[in-house]
Amino acid sequence: MSKKATVITDQAALDARINELQKKYSRRSKKAQEDVSSRLRLHPVAKVFLYLFLAIMVFITILPLLYAISGSFKTNFEIASGGIQLIPKNPTLDNYKTVWSMSGSYGQSADTNYMIFTWNSIKVSLLTVVFT
Repeated sequence: MSKKATVITDQAALDARINELQKKYSRRSKKAQEDVSSRLRLHPVAKVFLYLFLAIMVFITILPLLYAISGSFKTNFEIASGGIQLIPKNPTLDNYKTVWSMSGSYGQSADTNYMIFTWNSIKVSLLTVVFT
C-alpha cells in the first residue's frame, strides 16, 4: 500500500504541514529519549551490587601490582621466607642498586643492560606523547 505525495503549492499550508511534522517527530524523539534513559537507570540495590563488584575487581587488579612493588623493597631473605606481608619489615633499596650496578658491568650479557632499556622506554614514551 503506497501513499501518494501531495503537492502543496500554498506557502501557508506548507508551513503548517512542516510545523505539524516537527511536532509529531519531536514527540517521538522525546519519548525515545525517555525510554532509553529509563532503561539505563539502575535500581539502588543493583547499584550497590555493581559498585561492590567493581570495587572487588579493582582490588583484584591492583593487589598484584602492589605486591610486586612491595617485593622490590624487601630483602632477599624476607622474600624467600614466604608470607604475603605487603609492607616490608626492613625496606631497602639494595635490589635497585644491584640491578643498576649489573647494567653497566663488563662481562655481563647484553640482556641485562637496564640503562639502555630505561632510556629506550623514555624515548618511546616522549615520542608517543609528542606525536599524539
